[in-house]
Formats: sequence, structure tokens, C-alpha cells
Amino acid sequence: IGALEVPVPVCVAFESISPISTLHRKIRTDLIRILGQPWSTAVRIARPLSRLSALSLSIFQAYAATVPVAMRLLRAQPQLVERFSEAVQQTGHSIEYYLQAPLQHLATCTMACLEAAKFTADSNPEKKEVNEVASRLKHDTDQLYQIKVESKRVDYLQQLQSTMKSKTNEPLNLINRRRFIVREGKLDRLTRRGKQQFYFHLFNDVLLYSSKEMASGKLVLHRRIALEDVSVEKTDRASFALQIMSPQKSFIICAHDELEMGEWEKDLQHFIKKCVEKSGGRKTKQAAPLWVQDKDKNECELCDQRFSFITRRHHCRKCGCLCCAKCSSHKMLLKHIDERQEVRVCDRCFTVR
Repeated sequence: IGALEVPVPVCVAFESISPISTLHRKIRTDLIRILGQPWSTAVRIARPLSRLSALSLSIFQAYAATVPVAMRLLRAQPQLVERFSEAVQQTGHSIEYYLQAPLQHLATCTMACLEAAKFTADSNPEKKEVNEVASRLKHDTDQLYQIKVESKRVDYLQQLQSTMKSKTNEPLNLINRRRFIVREGKLDRLTRRGKQQFYFHLFNDVLLYSSKEMASGKLVLHRRIALEDVSVEKTDRASFALQIMSPQKSFIICAHDELEMGEWEKDLQHFIKKCVEKSGGRKTKQAAPLWVQDKDKNECELCDQRFSFITRRHHCRKCGCLCCAKCSSHKMLLKHIDERQEVRVCDRCFTVR
């Protein structure tokens, strides 16, 4: 379009509309001609719809897979949307409407055929043919819907993976054929220094939380937690808060209101249960402790030395207590937190290990 470079998926989507439109026009013409005749057993309404059934998968399959990608790419390029909009501004419909319309027309034809099958008398010789066409169309429509959903799912994972990076620069490997997004949003997490906003992505098998890097604008992944190892419950340590316990990291998240908190809790509980059932039952794993917040203690919990600019606060990774450097000089291998690297622990935990 002019000097603008149009992404390939967008071109494929729009190029596919023409043959689909031609097919719909032929079917519409046949139906208008048939319905204009006196109703009799000679009327063969299944014939034009059977043509749609025979061709639907071959024409619509690639289109259904392309539309979600094309729509995302269009939204990412306002100039393209503006140019496309100029061509259709008289109709009052958006670009998304036209991209979805061919699939919607197929669904409409399917409903029409199902209604025809429902109201065709058993004595009508066409009854069997109408039923067969209706059944095939419904199967094809359901299959195309699944293709569209799958394309949208994969596109979402690819987009997220391209805008997120690991703190350790390890590959993210977010794309999984069984993984889909359940809920996402910004939530406050209680850190050692107080509330801090993070981006949370809840999938059907993992929970991710990340922060935005100012320089690149990318999301930096802090944790990826398998749901089968997670437990969640409400807590009164903050308003609208949930306590999330896991072997790697335990923390408290705060929603903006009770409704949002309830929705997160419901989805977490549901998919945690499914993951536990799928893995054959919850495996006994020690959960990482919740860290005591810096503001809650002014002295070391072991030696009572007052914290200052010189005497810094440290957290024991085994019990979560606040202690000074002198009382947390040891390290231990806590496999539920890190299987390879030893972590800081307080003298008390080191002694009773």
C-alpha cells in the first residue's frame, strides 16, 4: 500500500478473501433462486450448501490459521490500519470485521443448514441429504474454529517470547503445544522493601512474573513456577492479597480489589488442581519461606544487633528471617530452591541442618 511494506500474513489473509467471497456469492445466488420457487419436494436446498461443505476446508483452513497473526500485525502498524480504513470508511466497519467476516459467513451457513435439517419433514426425500450436509458443515466449522484458536494461541506465545527475556539470558522456551494463557495482568508483589508492581502471566501449567526493563522496553522474567508445586491461599498481611507458596520462591501478591483477587485465586486453584492430578498427585516438596519485610525488623533476629548503614539486612533462604552478615555467613545447598548453587542461610538453620 503505497510505500508501506505489508507483512506477508496480512497479504495472505486479504488475498484469500476474494475466492471465499466468490464462493459465497455463488451459494447465495443458488439459495435465492431456490427459495424463490414454490416449496415442493423438488426443491434441493442441500445442493448449494453441499458445495460449501466440499470446499470449505480447502479454502478456509489456511485463512483461519492466518487471521489472528494478520490482525496482530495490523494493530502493531497504525499506518497500515489507517490506509486500509480509507478504503472501507464508507461502510462503517473495522478492518477486524472484514477479516472475521468470511469465517462468520461459514458459521451462518452452517446454522442455516442445521435449521433446514431441523424443519425438513421426515417424509421429504431430501431429509437424509440435508442431515448429511449439516453434519459435515458442523464438523468443518468446529475444526476451523479449533485451527483459529490454535493459531491465536501459538501467535500469543511467539509474541510474548519475542518481548520477554530471562535475567540469566537463558532460552525462554515458552512455546509448548499444550500451553495456553489463562490470565495476565499487573499485580503488586510484596518484596522485602514493600510493594512492587510486576507483570504476571498465568498459563495452564506455569506462573510467570516479570518486570519491564526501561532501556529496551522488554519484560525481564524473574520466575517461572510450575503449578503442580504451588499452593495458594488468602492472607491478611495486605489488602486483597494471596499467599503463593512454591519450592523456588514464596511470595504475596496484591490485587486492586476483591473481585480481581477472587478471579486470580479461582484460576490458580483450578489449574493447580489440574496439574497435580495430571502429575499423579502432589509430590512432597519443601516450600521456600516467605521473607520477613525489611520494615518489620530493626534488629537482627539472632543477635539483636541494630541494623544500620554499616550493619546490613540479610535474609535466610531456609527460614526467611532477617539477620546481620555475621549471623548469616554460611551457605547451604537447598535443592528445592537451587539444585546447583549454595544459598545464604542463618547460623540457626546451618546448625540444625
